[in-house]
Amino acid sequence: MDDARRTVLIEELEAAKKERDDLSAFIETLARRLGLSVGDDDENPEDPARNGKQGSSSGPLTDDAASLVYEHEFHGMTIPKASETLLARWSPPPMQRPIKTTQLADALRKGGLSIEEPRTVYRSLYSASRFRKLKGGLWGLATWYPPKTPTPATPASNDETAMGATGFPSQTEEGPVQSEEAAS
Repeated sequence: MDDARRTVLIEELEAAKKERDDLSAFIETLARRLGLSVGDDDENPEDPARNGKQGSSSGPLTDDAASLVYEHEFHGMTIPKASETLLARWSPPPMQRPIKTTQLADALRKGGLSIEEPRTVYRSLYSASRFRKLKGGLWGLATWYPPKTPTPATPASNDETAMGATGFPSQTEEGPVQSEEAAS
């Protein structure tokens, strides 16, 4: 190898080492923010994040919720508790990614829960206040969404009650509604 080529390769090597050091510092900063020790991913080769699963913040997103679950991981848990655990893993903060009932049922089944059909999961989560049912058969954690506030009913004024919104007298099964003035 000639000296010019060698010099260029040494410069590229030094630049790559500096970039690696910068990335290592960035990784350490993120790990501290998440409350993880810096060497967490090196200590546990069975970690789902190292296997392409989303078990920690460094894992890629997947559309297969069951791939995020170890066999019998949820054994002994209730459906709502196991679902909450899975949703937190499926959609780590700051994301808010809901999951379909069927995907949730499949993942919980792999995790060791006895679930005959997805509607069992539906019924369990529907009655649990920590979940929010969304359109399209999706579920999310209630903490991801603003609280539901009932819209207050506005009482109609006496004029609207007597005359109706159209300006014509309102009808009831007993006949026209009489205003207080007409009734006296």
